Amino acid sequence: MKLWTPRFDGLDKKQHASVVDDFRNRHKAEAFALVSCALADEGVHVIAAVSDSLKARLAAPEVLKRLGLRGGGRPDFAQGGGVAPDEVDALRARAGALLQELLEGVGA
Repeated sequence: MKLWTPRFDGLDKKQHASVVDDFRNRHKAEAFALVSCALADEGVHVIAAVSDSLKARLAAPEVLKRLGLRGGGRPDFAQGGGVAPDEVDALRARAGALLQELLEGVGA
Protein backbone atom coordinates (compact mmCIF):
# COMPACT_ATOMS: atom_id res chain seq x y z
CA MET A 1 0.00 0.00 0.00
CA LYS A 2 1.38 3.39 -0.98
CA LEU A 3 0.59 6.58 0.93
CA TRP A 4 1.72 9.84 -0.66
CA THR A 5 1.34 13.36 0.78
CA PRO A 6 3.46 15.63 -1.45
CA ARG A 7 3.74 19.40 -1.51
CA PHE A 8 4.30 21.31 -4.74
CA ASP A 9 5.14 24.99 -4.99
CA GLY A 10 4.17 26.99 -8.07
CA LEU A 11 1.75 24.54 -9.71
CA ASP A 12 -1.65 25.84 -10.79
CA LYS A 13 -4.75 23.62 -10.48
CA LYS A 14 -4.39 22.10 -13.94
CA GLN A 15 -0.68 21.32 -13.50
CA HIS A 16 -1.33 19.89 -10.05
CA ALA A 17 -4.09 17.60 -11.36
CA SER A 18 -1.75 16.47 -14.15
CA VAL A 19 1.00 15.48 -11.68
CA VAL A 20 -1.50 13.53 -9.56
CA ASP A 21 -2.98 11.84 -12.66
CA ASP A 22 0.54 10.81 -13.70
CA PHE A 23 1.08 9.22 -10.27
CA ARG A 24 -2.29 7.45 -10.49
CA ASN A 25 -1.48 6.10 -13.96
CA ARG A 26 1.96 4.86 -12.92
CA HIS A 27 0.54 3.10 -9.85
CA LYS A 28 -2.84 1.89 -11.12
CA ALA A 29 -1.96 -1.75 -10.39
CA GLU A 30 -1.20 -0.93 -6.73
CA ALA A 31 -3.30 0.13 -3.75
CA PHE A 32 -2.65 3.78 -2.89
CA ALA A 33 -4.12 6.79 -1.17
CA LEU A 34 -2.83 10.33 -1.44
CA VAL A 35 -3.42 13.89 -0.34
CA SER A 36 -1.43 16.31 -2.49
CA CYS A 37 -1.06 20.04 -1.86
CA ALA A 38 -0.01 22.71 -4.35
CA LEU A 39 0.73 26.32 -3.49
CA ALA A 40 0.34 28.88 -6.26
CA ASP A 41 -0.55 32.53 -6.69
CA GLU A 42 -4.26 31.67 -6.48
CA GLY A 43 -3.80 29.93 -3.12
CA VAL A 44 -3.63 26.35 -1.92
CA HIS A 45 -5.15 23.54 -3.97
CA VAL A 46 -5.60 20.09 -2.43
CA ILE A 47 -6.26 16.79 -4.21
CA ALA A 48 -7.23 13.53 -2.53
CA ALA A 49 -7.13 10.35 -4.59
CA VAL A 50 -7.41 6.63 -3.95
CA SER A 51 -6.79 3.60 -6.13
CA ASP A 52 -9.71 1.82 -7.76
CA SER A 53 -9.16 -1.06 -5.34
CA LEU A 54 -9.82 1.23 -2.35
CA LYS A 55 -12.48 3.68 -3.56
CA ALA A 56 -15.42 1.56 -2.34
CA ARG A 57 -13.99 1.60 1.21
CA LEU A 58 -12.46 5.07 1.23
CA ALA A 59 -13.88 7.78 -1.02
CA ALA A 60 -11.61 10.69 -1.91
CA PRO A 61 -14.25 13.37 -1.07
CA GLU A 62 -14.58 11.83 2.40
CA VAL A 63 -10.83 12.23 2.94
CA LEU A 64 -11.12 15.97 2.21
CA LYS A 65 -14.11 16.25 4.55
CA ARG A 66 -12.33 14.45 7.39
CA LEU A 67 -9.43 16.86 7.01
CA GLY A 68 -11.86 19.77 7.42
CA LEU A 69 -11.53 20.95 3.82
CA ARG A 70 -14.09 22.11 1.27
CA GLY A 71 -14.36 20.34 -2.05
CA GLY A 72 -15.65 17.30 -3.82
CA GLY A 73 -15.35 15.01 -6.77
CA ARG A 74 -15.49 11.36 -7.69
CA PRO A 75 -14.87 8.46 -5.28
CA ASP A 76 -11.34 8.07 -6.69
CA PHE A 77 -10.38 11.76 -7.17
CA ALA A 78 -11.49 14.90 -5.31
CA GLN A 79 -10.28 18.50 -5.35
CA GLY A 80 -10.66 21.15 -2.72
CA GLY A 81 -9.19 23.87 -0.62
CA GLY A 82 -9.71 25.76 2.57
CA VAL A 83 -6.22 25.66 4.02
CA ALA A 84 -3.89 28.60 4.53
CA PRO A 85 -0.44 28.47 2.92
CA ASP A 86 1.31 28.41 6.31
CA GLU A 87 -0.80 25.38 7.37
CA VAL A 88 0.08 23.13 4.41
CA ASP A 89 2.84 21.14 6.10
CA ALA A 90 0.66 20.51 9.17
CA LEU A 91 -2.17 19.41 6.86
CA ARG A 92 0.17 16.97 5.11
CA ALA A 93 1.15 15.45 8.47
CA ARG A 94 -2.51 15.13 9.50
CA ALA A 95 -3.37 13.63 6.12
CA GLY A 96 -0.66 10.98 6.42
CA ALA A 97 -1.86 9.98 9.89
CA LEU A 98 -5.51 9.97 8.78
CA LEU A 99 -4.81 7.80 5.74
CA GLN A 100 -2.82 5.32 7.83
CA GLU A 101 -5.63 5.15 10.39
CA LEU A 102 -8.39 4.73 7.79
CA LEU A 103 -6.48 2.09 5.85
CA GLU A 104 -5.12 0.12 8.79
CA GLY A 105 -5.66 -3.55 8.10
CA VAL A 106 -7.12 -2.93 4.64
CA GLY A 107 -5.66 -5.03 1.85
CA ALA A 108 -5.78 -4.12 -1.82
